[in-house]
Amino acid sequence: MGSVADPKQIEDSILFPEIEPILAIEEAQTDKSSQRTPMCKELLKAAINGRENTLTQLLGLDVRGSPDSAHVTIHEASDNALNQAGNLQSTTHIGNTVLHILAGNGHAELAVKTYMKDRSLLEVCNNREETALHFSARYGHCSVISELINKAHELEHDLKDTLRKKNMHGETALHEAARHGHTATVQTLIREDPELAGQVNKNDKSPLYLATVEGHVAVVRLIVHHLRHREITSAYYSGPQRTALHAAVLRSKKGLYMVNELLQLKSATLAKERDIFGSTLLHYAASTGDVRITRRLLQHDASLAYCDDSLGLFPLHVAAYMGYVEIIVEMLKYNLDSWELLDHRGRNFLHVAAESPRTIISPLIFKAGIQRRFGHPKLWEVLSKASSARDREGNTPLHIAIRDGHIDGVPYFKLKEWIRMSSTSLAAASDSEIQVSKSPTDEKYKEKYQHYEALKEVGEAERFPRMWLRSYHEKRNPSESSGTLSTKVQTIALGSALIATVTFAAAFTPPGGFNSSDGTPVLGRKYAFMAFILADLVAFASSFGCTFYLILLGANARGHLLQKELKKTQYLFIIASIFTGLAFGLGLYVALAPGSKGFSIFVLVATLLAAAMVSRLVKRNALWRLGNVALSTISFFELVCLWFAEMLKKLIKEREVEM
Repeated sequence: MGSVADPKQIEDSILFPEIEPILAIEEAQTDKSSQRTPMCKELLKAAINGRENTLTQLLGLDVRGSPDSAHVTIHEASDNALNQAGNLQSTTHIGNTVLHILAGNGHAELAVKTYMKDRSLLEVCNNREETALHFSARYGHCSVISELINKAHELEHDLKDTLRKKNMHGETALHEAARHGHTATVQTLIREDPELAGQVNKNDKSPLYLATVEGHVAVVRLIVHHLRHREITSAYYSGPQRTALHAAVLRSKKGLYMVNELLQLKSATLAKERDIFGSTLLHYAASTGDVRITRRLLQHDASLAYCDDSLGLFPLHVAAYMGYVEIIVEMLKYNLDSWELLDHRGRNFLHVAAESPRTIISPLIFKAGIQRRFGHPKLWEVLSKASSARDREGNTPLHIAIRDGHIDGVPYFKLKEWIRMSSTSLAAASDSEIQVSKSPTDEKYKEKYQHYEALKEVGEAERFPRMWLRSYHEKRNPSESSGTLSTKVQTIALGSALIATVTFAAAFTPPGGFNSSDGTPVLGRKYAFMAFILADLVAFASSFGCTFYLILLGANARGHLLQKELKKTQYLFIIASIFTGLAFGLGLYVALAPGSKGFSIFVLVATLLAAAMVSRLVKRNALWRLGNVALSTISFFELVCLWFAEMLKKLIKEREVEM
């Protein structure tokens, strides 16, 4: 059995400790990794809230010079040193030290004192491999980073490796600051180490790319300002399989500003960098439809128009397929010969436009015609040449448009103009090439017939026999079409009958009533009253005509003839609906104007705005689109709204004269 310890020796060891325990404390301070302990709640709360007194007591940040230091015994000093060393090395459950917490909450002065107490804390990483600098950068605490850098310079502590430490995603503190748009923090970090901007994360994203994607223009401008006089590599603007400039082009609102900044970088290959699909910046601009960015890129390097992607498509082809007329015109203005560029199938941009479901042929012809009338025939000449060109299969753009059924949106007169422009006989096309749309509908029959008539008028209908129309028409489902037509007839008939009833009654009960002496309307001489009667008359005539016509159609018309004539009733019903609304607003104005001038004008203006909104809604609603007729209908409605706006001016003048 071992000997029992002397109680006196135990008491002496407690009251008068030897020097070995103190040496053990120093060894514990040097062995950082093995002495980590869980952080106590008191220390965690003090670090989060920045309680200096509590932190001073727990960490020993400022023990020298305290008034009670002379009365501290050796035993108390050893206990305090041991506790303070443990607290400095303690961490939260995710590995954050007290310096992480202080830096993340912006307590700069306390963070510096903690750093001076133990410099190794700045190198410590948590479970996500983040240092205290990552925390400060993420939350934009620039003062913490500035103070720590300044103190490190005073202590001749090299922070280069610390600043370049990466977290589990391969990101430095500059990545964090750039992603969250903290401009001052970015400036502090990049001024300390400009090469930080060339560090990429595990996804090959540079800080400049992250700032561009997030739309932080100020951060992009700042990084470019520090790099524009330096020779840089692609790492400084790299992204995942594309560059920061590609990301800038895709930004709708801030893209132009960032493109202007990024083009200042001193890199010979930046503007012509390609993504994984071989697309250049101009391909991206052509796909988004941003004319300003397209113009800026062409001004910087017009040769971008001659770069094709992995599919052999040039930027002009992309713009044509996406349906951006202004982009096409802009590219042709800088490179008139770019229409000759062919893809792998031998197609120019008009071939691609003809295959695209977005019909841009008609707007292109219209724009070219306008420019030619004003003495700028270049676009017209380009379209004429491109229209005559054939692809490897021998098809012109017009062949392809007819083959794929993409001439449905081309008006009758534009089609004739396009055929004349092409100067190529369509008889060269085989019967198999001239086929109808993949999903024809009976509603398109009239438009197809107009196209046939246009071809026949210019002598190009030999290969487009009546069988083309008949086969198109026979593909419809008769039972389904009959049910749809019946529903449409009932709906329009009910609506038009209601409008006719209301407008008929309004004509014999005018606002203001009648004079008891002669039976004439009291307000009959007012301009607004006459406008009310006119609007009511148009609404009644349109609705009555629509109802009467539907009755005749129901008795006599069948099949495609009923479908063809039903469009006319839709046209009348739309006119009746809008003029009924206008008559309502004018009637309220006439009734309210004598007593409340301001409110009556408000009612009239609200009615006019409602009519304008309805006209725009009709234009966009596929249910009421009547092919090319819809465009002229909406134009008519807009003219009516303008007329009523002029009428409003006259009403205001009339009121001023009365007053």
